[in-house]
Amino acid sequence: MVMEPPHDGRETANFILDFCDEKKLPVTNFALQEIVCFCHVWSLIEFDCALVKHKFEAWDYDPVLPYLYRDIENFVHLISLLF
Repeated sequence: MVMEPPHDGRETANFILDFCDEKKLPVTNFALQEIVCFCHVWSLIEFDCALVKHKFEAWDYDPVLPYLYRDIENFVHLISLLF
């Protein structure tokens, strides 16, 4: 099986957010981080191939992609200003 090169974490997050939106499932920033991390680990185990090209950081409670966390927080802040 030919695997694609690792993705930017935002690509994986967008896929997950689209899925959750379609199923009407709410998702928090930290839940999204966990799901992205689980998908990444699953890819490493099943395919011996990284899904996300960036490194996760160990924060107090969860593994986090800092740039993804900031992007989501900025988006939520922008939406709160509009509504």
